[in-house]
Amino acid sequence: MTWTGITGFLASTFLFPFKTSHSITTVAPPVEDCRVLCAKRSDCCLWGVRAVKHWSETKDETEGVTHLGWEVTGQTPGFQSASWCLNKVCADALEANRFSIKLDPAGGKLYFWAGTTVAGQELIGDAQKLIGLVTQFPKPSPGKAGVDFYVLVVMTQDAFTFFDTTGKKRWEFKRVGALKDLKGDPQQHGGVDFVKSYSCGQFRKDASAAKIRLHSHKWGFLVRCGGAAPTAYSGGAAPTVPTVPTVHTVRTVPTVPTESNVDQQAAFAAALARVNHQWSVDASAGSHGISFASIVCAVLSSVSLVFLVFFVAKKNSHLEVAVADE
Repeated sequence: MTWTGITGFLASTFLFPFKTSHSITTVAPPVEDCRVLCAKRSDCCLWGVRAVKHWSETKDETEGVTHLGWEVTGQTPGFQSASWCLNKVCADALEANRFSIKLDPAGGKLYFWAGTTVAGQELIGDAQKLIGLVTQFPKPSPGKAGVDFYVLVVMTQDAFTFFDTTGKKRWEFKRVGALKDLKGDPQQHGGVDFVKSYSCGQFRKDASAAKIRLHSHKWGFLVRCGGAAPTAYSGGAAPTVPTVPTVHTVRTVPTVPTESNVDQQAAFAAALARVNHQWSVDASAGSHGISFASIVCAVLSSVSLVFLVFFVAKKNSHLEVAVADE
């Protein structure tokens, strides 16, 4: 799935990491560059960075496809020619639209072939053009095992350009519309690797963050749109959302008067308060009224409690008299 299939898509910018230095080194994904691109758009809130591992994946890019690169390595002898085809796929391309790197193992030379005739081009009447000596394209240090040379091939809108391992430009072949007309590269060639580049997708605030995460190496949400401080989240991981403290409602329970074994009036008041308290709980539980049975039970409980209080009080009075008689 490409960026264009995500609702809220605004633009995608292709980022070729070596268009300035032309020296292949290990680079981190251009996370900050992507964030800045999004911030420059007034309608952009979310962004994502994904790797581009084949030139055909650039067809949906809306911006920035100005450079494509391939690393070419090989042995002397043993290197098989590597071809790029324009206008049609290589199986159907005319010889004039087939551009190839070939090796002359005997002379230790690298040549660029562009068919037999190319009208209006540098190679009229001369399909073979010297790129340089193999010794001019030394392998990177430490380099790949069993490799004798290294060439960085960069295709732009109007040329094929060849660089050595230090990023020095060695030769260039002009071809108007080269990048636009590209239809095939050296697929499944053991000595040719597409230079991994990156795509920066930019999206509106209503875009699906889940889908952006799914297709991103890194992604982010701008602060101006409600995101956290400038940062990038790994693909598949969501930013931490601050937890809102749970507010618990505390219900106040009416205070029930303390019972007394001596004060009969206080005991009676406590009994009434207990009955009233029970009714209030029934009402809060959804009762629409006090049933007759509830009233009867409450009255009987109150009367029983009153008799109990009288009984205890009377008993205490007898005890007091007995003590006095002694």
